[in-house]
Amino acid sequence: MKNNVSKQRINDLFHRLRNMVQVLEGLASTIQELGHIGRVRYKPIYSDYISCINEFRTLFSNEYSKLDLEEIELYGKGGRELFTSDKLSTLLHQSKSALSILESRAPTSDDLNLPDKVTLSWLWKHVPAKFWLWFLGIMIFMLGSGISLGQVNWIKELFGIKVVEQTQISAS
Repeated sequence: MKNNVSKQRINDLFHRLRNMVQVLEGLASTIQELGHIGRVRYKPIYSDYISCINEFRTLFSNEYSKLDLEEIELYGKGGRELFTSDKLSTLLHQSKSALSILESRAPTSDDLNLPDKVTLSWLWKHVPAKFWLWFLGIMIFMLGSGISLGQVNWIKELFGIKVVEQTQISAS
């Protein structure tokens, strides 16, 4: 596994694949009970499967090559639909294979929780630099706004600060 793979990305893929397996199992059992359920739109199921498997291939290239998964196509030449209910068992088996690898690698809920104390050093290590730049910009804006508003007479009066009238000296 690549060292730079985030735990959250693996966790998201794990949940997506687990949901995929549940959908495929439900559809397969419905087909098995009813024999045939009429026209089924497989494209959304197939698209979700391909998305999950491509993400799995990206994150775990070594494990993916060891699984030797069958390449399944939705459409053949001339736009004829190749993917039918017969291929559901293949999708289900391949999804379960990938899921079994992810189960051992997916972070536990403890890994994703916040620490007991959120300290500045923890924030510095875990919060992206983009946030810190955003935060610094907000602080500079607030400081500038405070300085500007502090010069307004009615604000000074609001806080009970005595307003000194400025007089102009005329040249005579």
